[in-house]
Amino acid sequence: MVKVASYTTFLALVLSAIQVAQAITLPTGAANVTDELIASRDILAKRDGRCYPTSEATPGDVGGAVDCNNYLLGLGTKACTVSRGGTVMCHSGRTIVKGFAVGDSDTASSYCRDVATAVAWVLDNCPACPQDSCNIAGYQAAGGNGNLLVKVSGA
Repeated sequence: MVKVASYTTFLALVLSAIQVAQAITLPTGAANVTDELIASRDILAKRDGRCYPTSEATPGDVGGAVDCNNYLLGLGTKACTVSRGGTVMCHSGRTIVKGFAVGDSDTASSYCRDVATAVAWVLDNCPACPQDSCNIAGYQAAGGNGNLLVKVSGA
């Protein structure tokens, strides 16, 4: 098994090994049992990123998170708008990226590239690689917008 020091290193390894990107689907309204958990966390008021232990969230796979990060980066300055109850922004393999509006508004919006910075934070800080597969679950605020929380977890 190869240990990867950072998301950038991991992404370079993935890009050199994969010639064809996986198909990414964007489901509408896919629910996740742990959404109530993220909405109820006191830490959300601080907008601090956090990695989930597997007892709190079903993990996704790192490859799916990389796919979603690349997808969101590719959308650039397109608005990624989410609701308080959660909005699925990307689904790849067994990984889902979902955004939540926190704070006083029922919705929040950021450039999709700024949402990708939150996914990148989770990739840098939250992968767990037991044996041959790498799992991931965590959340972080979108770059520059503490009112849009981005959760990366299992679908």
